[in-house]
Amino acid sequence: MKTHALTIKIGAKKPKNVRNCERPASGKLWIVLRRAYHSVVDFLESGITARGVALSDFVVLEVLLHKGDLTAAEIAKKTRLAAASVEITIARLKDQNLIRLRFRSGKQPDKHIFELTDQGRALIAWLYKEHEDDIGAIFNTLTSQQQFDLYQAFHRTDGCSACESAKHRSS
Repeated sequence: MKTHALTIKIGAKKPKNVRNCERPASGKLWIVLRRAYHSVVDFLESGITARGVALSDFVVLEVLLHKGDLTAAEIAKKTRLAAASVEITIARLKDQNLIRLRFRSGKQPDKHIFELTDQGRALIAWLYKEHEDDIGAIFNTLTSQQQFDLYQAFHRTDGCSACESAKHRSS
């Protein structure tokens, strides 16, 4: 099985043009954040594919594991995958006996919903545990305080007024 690795620079040299207490320019901060994001995504995605699973398969299985039985449209919305990609992924997962189709009872009995099979549940439970271990490998390089500070910083930017007003301008 192929292994994957991520290099994280802890205590790396301070960027040029940034003094000890000087706040880096927003543009520089964005570049560092973007590079870190892509490094993390590349590492985590390589962990999934190294285990022999397509990314779209993992995403669909994972959403069914955590959100329960869903329609194809609900899967597409929750995963941000294109509807066509979800349909192709669903067909592949059904062929592998990892998910199955059933009809929804109640208000909308004509809606098809998808659920994990026992085989699918066992696979995604194992994959997700491995994925969590990969995530831990990234963030365990930071001290508890650094993790807390990072969490707080990102949490404060979630739903920030500037972000919200930019969303409304583009709508």
